[in-house]
Amino acid sequence: RIGRLPRLAEAAAKAARANFGEVVAGGEAWTAAPASIVRSLLEDDRLRASEEEVYRAGVAWLQAHDPPPGEEEVAALLSRVRFALLPREFLNGVVMEEPLLDTRVGKQMLLEAPGLAIMSTARPRPRTGGMKLYAVGGLSGPGASAVLSSVERYDPATSAW
Repeated sequence: RIGRLPRLAEAAAKAARANFGEVVAGGEAWTAAPASIVRSLLEDDRLRASEEEVYRAGVAWLQAHDPPPGEEEVAALLSRVRFALLPREFLNGVVMEEPLLDTRVGKQMLLEAPGLAIMSTARPRPRTGGMKLYAVGGLSGPGASAVLSSVERYDPATSAW
């Protein structure tokens, strides 16, 4: 079991987060993944994927199972999607039309999703997998002709400048 090999497990998770699109495009490998692994990836802040990709990957995993998962499992898995970060057109045209969510539990999950709930002021935090931090500063040259002399980029995924 990979759980007894923590460094290997973390290396595999890091590779899956960084190459999420390829992992999901692998088809059978993705759909055969255990639910715990899928949930863990879909909720990870460091995942390098858009929320549309996260949503589509979750739906693909759910649709691949026969018999289909129950409404509780559907809601448990798709609750990892940060619905408030999806474009409104996608939310209205794709998510709201998804048969897997056309259940009491699915509708309740959407009604209570952070950022979507009627009384919610919370906005989910975007994933940091593809984000970079830029530090710009320093001036060289006198007065109005001064130009920036330093630009640094930090990648949170690799903890490197």
